[in-house]
Amino acid sequence: MTTWCQLGSEISLPDLIAVGDFYIFRDSPMCSRGDLIEAVNGYAGRRGIRNLREAVGLLDDNVRSRHESLFRFFLIRAGFSGFITNYPVTVFARNHVIDIAFPSIKVALEYDGDYHREKDEWRRTMTRRARLEAAGWRVMQLNADDLNDPVELAARLRAFLASNPA
Repeated sequence: MTTWCQLGSEISLPDLIAVGDFYIFRDSPMCSRGDLIEAVNGYAGRRGIRNLREAVGLLDDNVRSRHESLFRFFLIRAGFSGFITNYPVTVFARNHVIDIAFPSIKVALEYDGDYHREKDEWRRTMTRRARLEAAGWRVMQLNADDLNDPVELAARLRAFLASNPA
């Protein structure tokens, strides 16, 4: 917790959130959100406190990767709402977890890192997407480059959501 507070003045707000998400991840937490809130309260008056206060309010214990944290932060900053990270869904008797879902309109945002380029993972990803789409989900695939132009990504995502038939 002390390390996280010290990072408040050393790394960007999105990365600070990603580290915090990692600390509180529900499957293997190193601490609780309450622990981080307490640490931030005890860090008042020090460098980075503004970032820490903002970050602690944006943490999500259901995020599994740095890029999910970064995309979630992007969505919040761009004004999107109604999404859930790592949303469990069963389609065609198969359990899947959607990276970022807008469940009310059945839109899935899937982050595909470089490991998705491995042959077997690429095939699994294709089949998974086909299952989701056959079950009525619309899927937008994302990668790290998408965050290079957040204005364009926000416009693309708004267009994708607006064209959603649900």
